[in-house]
Amino acid sequence: MVIVKKLERILNLFLICHAILLLITQWVLLNTDINMYFNPIYEYIGVFEGE
Repeated sequence: MVIVKKLERILNLFLICHAILLLITQWVLLNTDINMYFNPIYEYIGVFEGE
């Protein structure tokens, strides 16, 4: 029973850390220009060119 409680505590900690990292990553992708480096398709469809 003690092992199950310890495993539950580790999993809960993992889930909380994972959620925090996902939120930070989402914020970075939405609020910085780093998306242009990871997704270069913007260069090909002419989004930044004045056509």
